[in-house]
This record gives sequence, structure tokens and C-alpha cells, in this order.
Amino acid sequence: MKIIARLAAAALMSTACLAQAQDVKRNGLQMDGIELSAVLSGMTMTGNYGNGVKFTETYHPDGSVTYADDQGNDRGRWFVRGRLFCTFYETSNGACFSVKKSGDNCYEYFTQEEEDGSIHADAGAWNSVGWDKNKTTSCDLADKTS
Repeated sequence: MKIIARLAAAALMSTACLAQAQDVKRNGLQMDGIELSAVLSGMTMTGNYGNGVKFTETYHPDGSVTYADDQGNDRGRWFVRGRLFCTFYETSNGACFSVKKSGDNCYEYFTQEEEDGSIHADAGAWNSVGWDKNKTTSCDLADKTS
């Protein structure tokens, strides 16, 4: 009887772990500041905004950032503030974002703060999805652009 109870408990735990793993894959895990710096520094990211605009952005190890999309290029700086990843540019707006890793090579950005730390007008809103340009994306892009 004890063996059956242990097997049932093990099966229940396995099912719970599988459900949690699927939930993590679907919803992603918010990255902390250490992860953000380690993963994104030196990366060239390609991505999409919700409106379908595609972009490329390089996060240089010295804190500078170069940006390009269909409408032009820009430069600026990037940094990590607590659990937020911030990008600000010379000629266009930027913001600070919470970043969720939602696959081996998939990062989703959610707008949070302005440069001065004040709450952004679209706080919590999904902003974009990106991936390391030099690797195959693991993003499911079907529901990421309009």
C-alpha cells in the first residue's frame, strides 16, 4: 500500500512539474539585473514590435547602444536599474523594461519606467519581442505582431 501511495505521489509531482514547465515556457520568467547584464551585454538583438515594425539593436559592453529600424538609425545608452533593462537614445524616446525570457533565445519586453524613474504611461504593457541575431530564434512570433 505504501508503494502505491508513493507512486501516486511521484506521478502527481511529475504532472505538477510538467505543468509548471509548460507555464514557464508560455509565460516566461522575468530576468533579474545580473542576468540582464550577463546575457544582453555584447548582444545584437533582432526583434519585432507589436505593430510589426522590425528592429535591430546592439548592446555594446561599454553601455552604448546602436539601433536601426525601417525608419532609420539611432544611438544611445543602455543600463540595468534593479530588475529593469533601460535603453535611451539621442533622437528618439526610450524607456526601462522588465524582460522575460520566454525560450532559449526569446526575450519579451514590457514597458515600465521613464529615464528619471517615473512610471511610464504604458507601464506593464507588452512592447516587443527579440532574440540574439546570431542564433535561431525560439520565439513564437505568430501572436507577437499584428
